[in-house]
Amino acid sequence: MDLLERMADDLARKALALEQQTGNDRIADNVSKVIGTTSPTLQEAFMTSLRIRRAAARGEEALNQAREDAIQAGLIFTEDSETPELVTDRWEEI
Repeated sequence: MDLLERMADDLARKALALEQQTGNDRIADNVSKVIGTTSPTLQEAFMTSLRIRRAAARGEEALNQAREDAIQAGLIFTEDSETPELVTDRWEEI
């Protein structure tokens, strides 16, 4: 990751964290406008980082929901058990 990407991602991470803490979903947009007045290149990298982080968060939510649905449906079992047993604490190992 080069300097531009590191700086943009750091700003994006901080902006998204502050949005989550405050409930103000316009913080990242305001930061983008401020950045864009002096560095359109940094602004674009910032916006790209925001899109990636937001998409990853939505993907993580979808994956967690799919896992919970599979557990509720009895589709996730331990591999070494003769008697099927739901796996509820192995997510971190996967």
